[in-house]
Amino acid sequence: MRRFLQRVTLVTGSLVVGLALAELGLAVDGRYNSVVTRELVASPAIWEPPADETDYEAHPDLNLEVEIRLDSQGIRNHGDVSTEAKPSIIGFFGDSFTDNRRIADQFTFTTLLDGIAQSPARVVSYGVDGYGLDQSYLRYRKYEAHDIRHVVYLFCGNDLRNLYETGLVEYRDSQIVFRRPGPRFLRRLLGRVRLTYLVMGAYRRLWGTAPDVLPEAHADRDSRFKDAYAATISDDFLSTTPGPTAQLAETFVMVLRKWQEEVEGRGRTFTVLVLPRESDTALAGKLLRPFGGRVIYLREYFPDEMVVFFNDGHWNEYGNLQMASVLTALDRLPFHSEISQRALSSDLTRAINRYYEEHSPRPRRR
Repeated sequence: MRRFLQRVTLVTGSLVVGLALAELGLAVDGRYNSVVTRELVASPAIWEPPADETDYEAHPDLNLEVEIRLDSQGIRNHGDVSTEAKPSIIGFFGDSFTDNRRIADQFTFTTLLDGIAQSPARVVSYGVDGYGLDQSYLRYRKYEAHDIRHVVYLFCGNDLRNLYETGLVEYRDSQIVFRRPGPRFLRRLLGRVRLTYLVMGAYRRLWGTAPDVLPEAHADRDSRFKDAYAATISDDFLSTTPGPTAQLAETFVMVLRKWQEEVEGRGRTFTVLVLPRESDTALAGKLLRPFGGRVIYLREYFPDEMVVFFNDGHWNEYGNLQMASVLTALDRLPFHSEISQRALSSDLTRAINRYYEEHSPRPRRR
């Protein structure tokens, strides 16, 4: 018996040492370091912004840190009134193009629109960096008690891919089913271990050939986004003979319709805005064809893709000003009458010019 226990102890100790060395190796490698330092929140959308927190994000082009203030409900709120107390909300949902974490609050398109909204209407950004359709829908469900009169979903070309990567939605018997998050303690524990993401990444590389073989949803963005199949989704869908992506696209439209029906069933409006880049327009043109709801392609209003972007691919302060100007003039929007029809002040352009003059360019990595 003693010899058996010694062998068990030896094997267990060797396993622990091996795992510790593997974890140390991954820490040196660094590919998962940004993930394990992130505070994990038990959420059906995998991750979500923390409440009552001030965060900072490096500006992509200028040598400064952008302050991001989150209110008691984890929403970026530039006013003194809590989001839940705001009336007649025009709510924007989407990913980093909606969240605008790299933009000082006074220059985001949602803040600019809020500044010219006709009382009592208020404009709120519910966007979260990295979110896709499924997560945006779940975020709406979290805040549906808010007085959101108009829901605007800003479609980005990687949203179809994100639906596969998150694994939040299953397709069963022509129905969509949202997965539930795992136990909070277990998620927090595993979320701090780099080996968790290595194993999940290996699983997907071995078996991730179709959306229906995903493991349970988890909190790591980096490992999910390194999947070989995920990288081919857009091209596969736009091809003449799409493979398993065809079912993924059908699931995408079903989630979008479910969201629309819930919003309109409450007497609210639902609008999809498609980012003005050529790639977003091409994918949405085929993907959203069977949707049947209100879809507005912003490329029509940005001739020759005249949107100003950061070097990292997101729109910068000037791009946000262009976006706000387009939405102000767009009479196809159901909330057009709730936004002031006067042009945005030319002082804003001068303010952005001064902002860039006051801060030196961020040094480029070689």
